[in-house]
Amino acid sequence: MLAGAVGIDGYKYSFFFYLDIIATLSIVSDVPWLMNMIVLLVGEQSIYLSVNAIAGVMYTESIANGKVQ
Repeated sequence: MLAGAVGIDGYKYSFFFYLDIIATLSIVSDVPWLMNMIVLLVGEQSIYLSVNAIAGVMYTESIANGKVQ
C-alpha cells in the first residue's frame, strides 16, 4: 500500500486504496500473536472468542492439533 501510494498517481484515496485498507485490517484476526496483543490492550477476552467462533477456524485448528478422529 505504501509503495502504491507513493509510486502510482491517483492511487492514494482512491476506491482501491480503501479496499486495500479493509483487506489489510481483516487479516488482523488471522494473526494469533497480533490478535493476542489487541486482546491484552483492550482487556476483553470475548472479542477473541467471537473471532475464533467460526466453525471452519475451529475445525482446522483441531485438525492441526490432532484432536479430530
